[in-house]
Amino acid sequence: MDIGIWLLSDKAVRLLRERSYNQDGELSFYDLYSDFGLSLGENPQQNDKEINQLTVKVVPLQGGEFYHFGSSREIISSSLAIQNKVHDQRLIMHRKIKPNNSIFTQNAEVGIRFTENNHNIWIENSYVPEGWNVSTNNIITGVPQNDWNIHLSEGVCVDMAHVGADKYVVRPYGINDSFSGSINAPNTMWLGRELQKWLSERGLSLTDISDSDVDIQFAKLFPKTDNLQEAGELLKWMTDSNYKSDEIRELWLSCNRLS
Repeated sequence: MDIGIWLLSDKAVRLLRERSYNQDGELSFYDLYSDFGLSLGENPQQNDKEINQLTVKVVPLQGGEFYHFGSSREIISSSLAIQNKVHDQRLIMHRKIKPNNSIFTQNAEVGIRFTENNHNIWIENSYVPEGWNVSTNNIITGVPQNDWNIHLSEGVCVDMAHVGADKYVVRPYGINDSFSGSINAPNTMWLGRELQKWLSERGLSLTDISDSDVDIQFAKLFPKTDNLQEAGELLKWMTDSNYKSDEIRELWLSCNRLS
């Protein structure tokens, strides 16, 4: 059963903190559910004298429901399920009438016009001017002010991570990407397609993203730059297979890239 909310006393917080360090004072693995939780109750499954002495009360929330936000797709589907509980549309705080209920924009400047063909769209903390074009199953987060011309095909998502004072990391991904699997495996996916196919389409090889066989999570895929125009060109080149540019390819190769 999923636990909704833990309310911990000061003493419980202190014990939880103490158990999170080893004898050398270094942080170590200690899990709230499988360690701390199993030491609670009248008949604890783990023997920890101090935690065993803590008193516990469980309050069931009548009519409570669980919405999972564990994947990119669930950000939209769970938000849609919660939104659909509100039947009075006047109570849904959205700047414009939504042509599809599964379009969400938060803290964003959006210059594009949505149509009934757009669905499963999430835009947050971003600047998306009229030069952009979205389709379905797109997530856009962290994009700074820009004048780029970007087309996001179905399932392509974009995150821009701000690093340091003035640098950005361009991080496109696919909405169903699990970010797991060896880079040498033919079925390891990125941007909704086989990673090796993405590389070959752009004249790249596995050695361009890693010196050895690693999980895709550790491959150097995401370029860092302090030039926003370059960031836009890199994003377009990375997400659009029809956009061929030897110049941008060389730029991607020359960038400091992060996993």
